[in-house]
Amino acid sequence: MLLKIILEGFTGLCSRQATAPGVMVRLEHRAMSLANRSLIMTKAACGAALDFAIRNATKNTASLDDVMRVLYRKYYKDEHRGFTEAEFQLTCEQVAGISLTSLFEYVYTTKEIDYAKYMTYAGLTIGKTPAESKERATTQKLMIRRIDNPTALQSAILKSWMGE
Repeated sequence: MLLKIILEGFTGLCSRQATAPGVMVRLEHRAMSLANRSLIMTKAACGAALDFAIRNATKNTASLDDVMRVLYRKYYKDEHRGFTEAEFQLTCEQVAGISLTSLFEYVYTTKEIDYAKYMTYAGLTIGKTPAESKERATTQKLMIRRIDNPTALQSAILKSWMGE
């Protein structure tokens, strides 16, 4: 379940919506239940947070892509099996070179993700603003913006994450 959450979230966020300062991501509230909206955002946020944490810890020399390559080679190619949630977390921590226990708490608990912490690793900030849709349904817009004066590491992480 953990891997599915992380990977679905990561691939969902990998559409690279934050290509320019002030890009808005709209969440429509009428088509999905609150639980589904929350799960979608949590999956995407966990995947991005994990990738940003690995990139930050390794000074942008490794990423979630490297974790996936290690898992594929070790468990699928060498051991001819899948991997457990514990093996996934361990591999993430080995690639990052740090403990990621606090990040994985977001997957195992209902604790809200510290978006600001992980977005900052890539020189981004996030905020929510209420909005009204054409159908007068209640919506929220998430504003993801680049921070002013990012560090060289923050700029490098964002650039490589965006595939530039």
